[in-house]
Amino acid sequence: MGVVVNRPSGVTVAEALKNHFELPESGEMVYVGGPVEHNALFILHNADDLDGSEKPVIDGVYVGSSPDTFESIVKRAAEGADELKFRVYFGCAGWGPDQLEGELARSDWLVIPAAVNYVYHPDPLRRLEVDGRRIHPRQSAVARVGDGGKSRIKLKTGFRIQDSG
Repeated sequence: MGVVVNRPSGVTVAEALKNHFELPESGEMVYVGGPVEHNALFILHNADDLDGSEKPVIDGVYVGSSPDTFESIVKRAAEGADELKFRVYFGCAGWGPDQLEGELARSDWLVIPAAVNYVYHPDPLRRLEVDGRRIHPRQSAVARVGDGGKSRIKLKTGFRIQDSG
C-alpha cells in the first residue's frame, strides 16, 4: 500500500472534512493518494504521541490508523500546533502480487535513502535533483508501507527511495 505524496487535488482539507469536523480554512490541500479506494481518506503525520500501536514508515512519518488519530491530528493542526506536519490523501496506490518486485528486477526504480522532506515538502511540485538527475514535477512520489518491516518512498518516474532498515 502506498500514497502518491506530490499530487495536490485542488480540494482543501477543511472542504473535504466539512461533514465531519468544523475546521478553519487553512488552505492545506488534500492530495490524490492513488487510484485504489479513492473514496477513502488517509493521513500521514509526524505525531509520535497519538497512538502507541503506530509504527513509523520512516522516522517522522506515521500513517493514521484510526478515526481518533485522524481527528486529533487535524484538530491539533487547526489549533496551531506548528510542529505538527501532516498530509491528507484521497485513495492510495497498490501493486498486484509480485508487481513491485518485477519493477525492481527490471531496474524501473533507482534506490536512494528515504527522507522525511519528500513527504512534507511545502512545494510538492518542485523539481528534485538526485544524483545529478532532475525529476520533473509531474512525476509522482509514493510512500510504501510495510513489506517485511522495510519502509519505502519511491518517485514514480524511475526513482525509488528506500530506507536502509
